[in-house]
Amino acid sequence: MLKAIIFCYPALQGLSEEAQQLLREQQEKYAIILLRHLQARHGNEEGAKKYNDVIALIQTFFYFTECHKQIHIIPGLEMEQMTPPYYEGLPPTYIKGLPPIFEKILIS
Repeated sequence: MLKAIIFCYPALQGLSEEAQQLLREQQEKYAIILLRHLQARHGNEEGAKKYNDVIALIQTFFYFTECHKQIHIIPGLEMEQMTPPYYEGLPPTYIKGLPPIFEKILIS
C-alpha cells in the first residue's frame, strides 16, 4: 500500500494537470485504504496514529529525495560555469561532480 501511495505522487515535473489529478485521486484512494487497514489492525486511535507516522515518513522521503537530487545537480552546474583557472588545482573527482566521500555518505 505504501509503495502505491509513493508511486502515485502527483507533484512530478512534466505531468499534465489531468495526469496530476488522476494520480492525486489514486493516491487518496490508497491512503484511505491504508488508514482503514491500520485502524482495523490496531484500533481507531492507534491506527490513526500509525497512519500519521507513515504519511510523515513519506513526506520525509520526498524531502530527502529532493535534497539528494540538488546535491548531485548543483555542484555539476557550478563546475560547468567555472573557467579553468578556478578548478585547475582541484582533484578530478571534484571537477566531475561530488567527491567520493559524499557518494559514500549518501548511499549509506
